[in-house]
Amino acid sequence: YKYDLNLEQISMQEKYIAEMKSNKKTVIAEKANLIANNEEEVHKKLAKITMLKDSNEELLKEIGDKTKQELGLKKLLRLQSTIEEKRNSNAKMVEFFKNNDDCPTCEQPLANSDEMVTVKQQEVDKFTDALKEMETAVNKTQNRLSDINATANKIHENEVSLAKENSSMLQLEKFSATLQGEINTLEEQG
Repeated sequence: YKYDLNLEQISMQEKYIAEMKSNKKTVIAEKANLIANNEEEVHKKLAKITMLKDSNEELLKEIGDKTKQELGLKKLLRLQSTIEEKRNSNAKMVEFFKNNDDCPTCEQPLANSDEMVTVKQQEVDKFTDALKEMETAVNKTQNRLSDINATANKIHENEVSLAKENSSMLQLEKFSATLQGEINTLEEQG
């Protein structure tokens, strides 16, 4: 009876060992499969990272004139202000010559007031035309700066995506290393 009992225990132990070996092979195969999937994901992420970096390089080339545009806008706005002051000054003089026949300081009659009105009105018209051109140039520069800012925002979005992809890729690589360590441990156990 004891002999039969021992044979049965040996048989059960052998089955258990066989199952463990079988399970170990299955576990190793599953972990190897996970590692392969992770490697595939890492390759996809590397491709996306490369694409995002290339995209950012192209976008940076597109906005290389940002500083030039900002400086140009400041100059245009200063120039526009100066032209407005000159136009307003000449407009006041036109009004003065139209409404006054005598000098308010020395009280002498103003000679050639009609001629002065014509000359100053031409100046006002010239400055008005220049202001229209200046407004067009300012609008064009502001539109370009808006485009530059939109592109800069896109670059920032790409940088955020790059950081996410890099982080995700590192996590996948760590997980794969952990799995490989588990596989090595299982294989060493025999």
